[in-house]
Amino acid sequence: MTTTPREKPNVAILVVSQTLFMVASITVMTLSGVVGQQLSPDPSLATLPIAMMILGTVVSTLPASLFMKRVGRRTGFITGALMGGVLGGLVSFAAVAIGVFWLFCTGSLLLGLYQGFAMYYRFAAADVSSPAFRSKAISFVMAGGVAAAFLGPWNASLAKDWISAVPSGGPYLMIAILALLAVGLLTQLRMPLAVSPIPRQRHGPWPP
Repeated sequence: MTTTPREKPNVAILVVSQTLFMVASITVMTLSGVVGQQLSPDPSLATLPIAMMILGTVVSTLPASLFMKRVGRRTGFITGALMGGVLGGLVSFAAVAIGVFWLFCTGSLLLGLYQGFAMYYRFAAADVSSPAFRSKAISFVMAGGVAAAFLGPWNASLAKDWISAVPSGGPYLMIAILALLAVGLLTQLRMPLAVSPIPRQRHGPWPP
């Protein structure tokens, strides 16, 4: 059976990265409405941070695809995790610490950018896999959300008082830490030099 170089380590990296990203997404959906209510000058704006994350995803999905077409998936994923996950988590934490609602919305917008890039993890799984393993690889990456379904609410609840001086800030700091971990993993991702939009068996060169 023909295999693609490093297909299983590559897919494992994408599965873990998907799980770490989904923890961030579920944390925002679980907690950000409550934090928004605490920070917002108007109760009707309480769920605006969640809307900002969705907006960030919508406006970044296509640019993320074009950016990765130019620089490669690995660089794109790292950029998304750094600019969206790490920076978004830190900005959200800082906003909670100083009590600035609009800064918290900005952090949520950046976390939406993280999601805009992470949505392509499953396509990368197809690119790094042999035809025989491709469907399983995509399924494994999508299944990363199952683990996150348990870890996300855990992060939103147990990490809530992690930083006693910043109530409700801990989960966002954890998002930044987990995104940084994802960056470290994604640096080890090896993608084929030529990526075709149509899944097929590849015989071209791979980077070392």
